[in-house]
Amino acid sequence: MKLKLAALSLVFFWLASQLQPSWALTLKSNSYQLQLGNFNTSAGKSTSTSYTMTHTSGQLAPGKYSGSNYIVKAGFQYYYSIIPFSFSLDKTSIDFQTLQPEVAKTDTLTLTISNGTAYGYQVLVKENHPLQNPQTSDQIDDTSCDPDNPCNEYDANVWSQSTSYGFGYNMAGDDVDTTDFVDSSYYRPFPSLDQGEAGAVVMSSTNVGHNRQATMTLKVNISATQAAGRYTNQLIFIAVPAT
Repeated sequence: MKLKLAALSLVFFWLASQLQPSWALTLKSNSYQLQLGNFNTSAGKSTSTSYTMTHTSGQLAPGKYSGSNYIVKAGFQYYYSIIPFSFSLDKTSIDFQTLQPEVAKTDTLTLTISNGTAYGYQVLVKENHPLQNPQTSDQIDDTSCDPDNPCNEYDANVWSQSTSYGFGYNMAGDDVDTTDFVDSSYYRPFPSLDQGEAGAVVMSSTNVGHNRQATMTLKVNISATQAAGRYTNQLIFIAVPAT
């Protein structure tokens, strides 16, 4: 049985344009307004065969200021130290090999994200459809966790019984909601694209972060009546900076 994963990272690119010199603190037209905190007397990029230098002069109080509980980097040159937005998975496919009835199998994915935006980020996930045999259309249903503790696409609960079948995931690590994924026994089913369901948040933060990592544990458990065959689906990850 092979599970194919699709990774989708939505990255917002900041587009910068050079402004002509102006003698006003507010630049505006019918379609935009720019409010500037100070004037620059010169700015640009200088290069030669041995160096590249960017410069900005005329700013008010540029520099790095720090104390016991804060760091302020003032000035346009610190733009270059902003953490680029990036998202990655440590692998793009998972193969559970041969499944046996009532013997759960698990495998893991590592999610890594870096985010320099002031308002944080979210990572969401959904599947294109439940695990399915493309030859017969037989499916392995998504888990609903243990009968006494049902879970759904947006709320995890305990999945520990060998007679509770299906496919689902657990999250642990940085920026994971530990009030939902309380420990390694708590799982959710995936929201499904073919059902029009919205992606579920698996990592989120309101802070800047660099190489934040979380582990997704995928679990599948089948009954003795599950039809034999090769079952596949795709997982879609969406990473977005908050604005």
